[in-house]
Amino acid sequence: MAHKSAISNDPAFQRTKLIAQIGQFKGQLTRAQKFAMEQQEQVLVDCESIELRIKGLQDSLVSYRSHKLSLQLLDDKIDDSNFEEDDLEELCLFTISSMKKILNSAKGPENHNSTIFKDTTPEYSAMTRKLPQLEIPYYDGKDVVQYKTFMDMFMAVIGGDTNLAPIQKLFYLRKYLKGDALMLVEGLPLVNSSYDDALRLLNNRYDNKCILVTHHINKLLDIQAISKGTAQNLRQFVSSARQLLGALNGLGQKTEHWDMIVITILMRKLDSYSCRAYFTDRNQDALPTLDDFFKFVEKRALSFEESQHSEASNCYIWCQEFQFSRHAMPG
Repeated sequence: MAHKSAISNDPAFQRTKLIAQIGQFKGQLTRAQKFAMEQQEQVLVDCESIELRIKGLQDSLVSYRSHKLSLQLLDDKIDDSNFEEDDLEELCLFTISSMKKILNSAKGPENHNSTIFKDTTPEYSAMTRKLPQLEIPYYDGKDVVQYKTFMDMFMAVIGGDTNLAPIQKLFYLRKYLKGDALMLVEGLPLVNSSYDDALRLLNNRYDNKCILVTHHINKLLDIQAISKGTAQNLRQFVSSARQLLGALNGLGQKTEHWDMIVITILMRKLDSYSCRAYFTDRNQDALPTLDDFFKFVEKRALSFEESQHSEASNCYIWCQEFQFSRHAMPG
């Protein structure tokens, strides 16, 4: 009995126990975060479960503060201190406030001032501040081209918000990631410094210039061929090619020197009638330019539109004359 008492009073044992208790709190907080994210996606919110989670986190937060204080006092007595201070308290307050907002929204405006969930602490006021009403698309890592659009939107709404702590930004970042992109960062510890680590990991994986350039070149090579030359098909053809070349140019590729290569690729996608018309129309004494090629295709699309309008107009006039002739015929 005395041996057990001696062990329990040993500073190293007490420190190990406190770290384990803090680890349990961290696990509880991670599960609460996941639960809050799931409830945000639900049409019918489980209000009772949210209330229980809030109460549990509030009680655990009090215990966590006590454990952390005891650990700090113990670290002054022993020399092997290597416990990494984290930002669990800040994230816990943020998670509680997020669940309160979900609960209040589910209960309706008439319950928003309920004294049960009213909190006037500075932490709550800062963390429940409404973000701009702007939808951020989810990103799953499947299409590298969409990454820049996603990240630009995220940084504009959340990443650049100086009122949010890094750990709060990490919470939102994980919320808007799915699939492989989420797996890349979800193993990071819940600390402020992990936000920059998450951005670095994502940028290294998806903001890769070589992959992006290769992707756009492949899209150019695989641009949809035209089986029948119509105004709509020809305009879409030019629009797709211009967009891909513009993207490549934005990635530092000197597409202004690619004229003959691009024309050769695109000529194989044109319908046979348009190809023959292009060879007949172009200047045979000089190398063609991509700008002239695009102008030819756009001019051909315009001619199709004008001929369609002319045919429709002629058809209308013929119908009118036919109706008039029928009425003019003797009974």
